[in-house]
Parts: sequence; C-alpha cells; structure tokens
Amino acid sequence: MSEAFHDDVLLRWRGVGVAYCGPIAAPVGPSDLETLLLDTARALPHVARLSNTTVTWLSRFGALVAQRRLCRLVTDRLDPVDQAPLGVVLEQAQVAAPSLDFHAVLSRLRPAESPQPLFAAFRNSEWMRRNSERVSGEIGRRWRLYMDDEPPRPKVLRATSWIMQRHPDFAIRAEFNGDLRASIMASLWSDEGAGEGEAELARCCGGTIEEIGPALEELERTGRVARRKVAGGSRFKALVPRRPVGIEPR
Repeated sequence: MSEAFHDDVLLRWRGVGVAYCGPIAAPVGPSDLETLLLDTARALPHVARLSNTTVTWLSRFGALVAQRRLCRLVTDRLDPVDQAPLGVVLEQAQVAAPSLDFHAVLSRLRPAESPQPLFAAFRNSEWMRRNSERVSGEIGRRWRLYMDDEPPRPKVLRATSWIMQRHPDFAIRAEFNGDLRASIMASLWSDEGAGEGEAELARCCGGTIEEIGPALEELERTGRVARRKVAGGSRFKALVPRRPVGIEPR
C-alpha cells in the first residue's frame, strides 16, 4: 500500500474528528464510515497511530456505524489478511464502551493466520517480535496480532459538537443506532446503484427484501428517503442533510 493511501486514510479521520496535525478537507457529502474502517484495517499495520485513535473514536461514536452494511463490505471486499486488524480495533472499542455491540461484524472476521506483531515494522526483528508478544494484551493474542490493550485517549478527538455540526448525516446515523435503517441510508449515500430497486438495495445494505420493506416505509414517512415508481419496480434516493454554515475549523 502506498504512502498516498495512508495519508488519505489519515485525512479522512481528521475530517470526522480525530485531531491529527494536518489539513482538514471540507465535507462534500455524507461520510462513508464503513469503507473508512475497511481502509483503516488495511493501513493499520503500517500506520501505528491509527490503532489507538480508531479505538478511541469508535468507543465514543461506534453507534454511528451501519453494522449490516459493514458486515456486507467485510464479506465482499476485505481480504483475509486485513480482517484481524479490524477485529482488534472493534473488540477493543467494544471493551472500552460496553454499550457497543459489534458481535455481528466480529463473527465475520478471522484471526491472523499465524501470530505476529500488529505493526509491520516490528516483524523483521526477532527482539521486537518477542517484546511485542511479551507486552501483548488478551485481545491482541486472540486475534494473533501482538499489541498492547491501550485504553482510549479522548483528548485525541475534537469536541462532539464540532463533529456533529460538521456531519449532519451523523445525526441520522445516531438516531438509528446502527440498525438496518442506518445501513439503508449509508448504502444509498455511498454505494453506486444501491437505489436501483429493492433487490440491489437489500444486497448493498446487508439485508433481505423482506427486511428492508418496513424500514423503507418508515424512512419514506419521515422524509429520509424518496421513492420513485418506474416500470418494473421502484427507485430510491436518500435525502442528503445540509451542513450548517459557519462551522469550519479555524
């Protein structure tokens, strides 16, 4: 993976409230949190600071994650080698914030094929490998990725008001607490072709046609989704929340 990819992952985390040094891009639409988590899993062994900051962000805002969609993306798009890093940060966040429940996602993930340090820079030194194993916590050992079970560090995050004002879509995610409605909205916002009928929407959001029917009706009633009848079915569009003016960081 390239340095540009790693920089992009850090840029996206800055945009959702992690206080890394560096530029903060203005949001251009709803944030794709689920894809960000997959890319974080890919980058994490090469960017050590992603580990604790991702756990910290999830321990505070993990309820915003659309879990059904994340399960589908893990199955469709996450290589086996990248599953354990995601498992580590999700489980650490869940332990830090017991109200979170990532078990549906965690059940889709598999530990590393063989035990090794989480961070790639430690893997070529026998001393570093042994030291990583010595200090590793239980969660790292379960995922066969040696690492400390560090507690979250809330100071790495911007104020909740800054994050929520900057991302009106987060308020919708918070309202749905990660359930199927959150996955429907996230898919309509971020997955190409998701609105081209109930079957495609069900596939993208990780549900079934039977499951998404009642959820779609509620989203229509509350003005979150617009339905357009076409020959042979319906087309769906998520209404994009507008960001208030004047809240860009200084």
